[in-house]
Amino acid sequence: MKEEEIYERLAEELDKFDLGAPREEELFEILKMRYTVEEARLACNLTYVPESVEIIAERAGMEPEAVEQMLDAMREKGLVFFVDTRKGRKWSHIVFFGVNIQMPFHKMGDRAREHPELQKLGELWERYYDKSLGNDMHAPRTSFLKVLPVEQTIPTNVQVLPYQKVSEIIKEANFIALLPCACRIALKKCDKPTDNCIAFGSLGKFFVGSGAGREVSKEEALKVLDQTEEDGLVHTTNNVKEAITFICNCCECCCHLMRRFSQLQRPRVMASSGFAAEIDAADCTGCEVCVEVCQVKAVSMVDNVASIDEERCIGCGLCVRHCPVDCLQLKPLEGIEIPETFDDMWGARAREREQGLYT
Repeated sequence: MKEEEIYERLAEELDKFDLGAPREEELFEILKMRYTVEEARLACNLTYVPESVEIIAERAGMEPEAVEQMLDAMREKGLVFFVDTRKGRKWSHIVFFGVNIQMPFHKMGDRAREHPELQKLGELWERYYDKSLGNDMHAPRTSFLKVLPVEQTIPTNVQVLPYQKVSEIIKEANFIALLPCACRIALKKCDKPTDNCIAFGSLGKFFVGSGAGREVSKEEALKVLDQTEEDGLVHTTNNVKEAITFICNCCECCCHLMRRFSQLQRPRVMASSGFAAEIDAADCTGCEVCVEVCQVKAVSMVDNVASIDEERCIGCGLCVRHCPVDCLQLKPLEGIEIPETFDDMWGARAREREQGLYT
């Protein structure tokens, strides 16, 4: 195959994952920055289901030793993922949006802001997201994200399930990695802290093994999350009940996970904590702290009193935590359904795409 055909074939393979890789000029520029021609050719023979080196080598018409060497080098770049099983290591594509594009920024951290090549990659990523990637990612009704509320703002009289509580997710984790926020580093649209993305389990080990993060204790992870709440960042995570793999701490100006929230009339259809904020208007002093801290423009001032647009509120709890007079609280919502597993979530999104059920 000619070089252009190789990258076109790779785009087809990457587009098979639910979050998509819509064909745009920016996509192919990104692929050429991330993959050499040889790496792209080998990647055309991977799938999103982990497979042994032998199977991949047979499909690619290469020797297993050469394939293994290339895959290990590609792992360092964040182009492929692996899992270790009883039958040996197995390899697959890694999610194009979420790790592949972001890996260089995770690895270099704040230094990436002054790196010319990564500045170019960040600009391409931004244009690509705004042109079509963002719409593709967030189109189905079932979101791949959910919001985790600030735990101290959850009403004490409400039964809360483990997947709704930051402390329970941290408690159950067998490995925790801390890494820089790629979105905030790449876009540079705010001065919020960057060292606050968290990954769990095999994903966390992957980041640490690739030099993109460091292992942290449960105590340190909780301190980081507490600080992000103080900084006015929203906890987002996988929209599943089981096997949560990350907690991102997001701002609507930079984070690609949250950018559509503020742009939509009803952000909650994309991700909700299962709660919404409500206000005791009699106690509101009109300080506007809640307006400033809300990332989705769900709070406004009406006659010098805060007003909550419940259709926009994603229930993050930041307004409740930061209110100086305690006139805000979270209330549970009815009818918020969370998929049990990743298979359930991706299956629901696939069905919605087929049926044209979009947000």
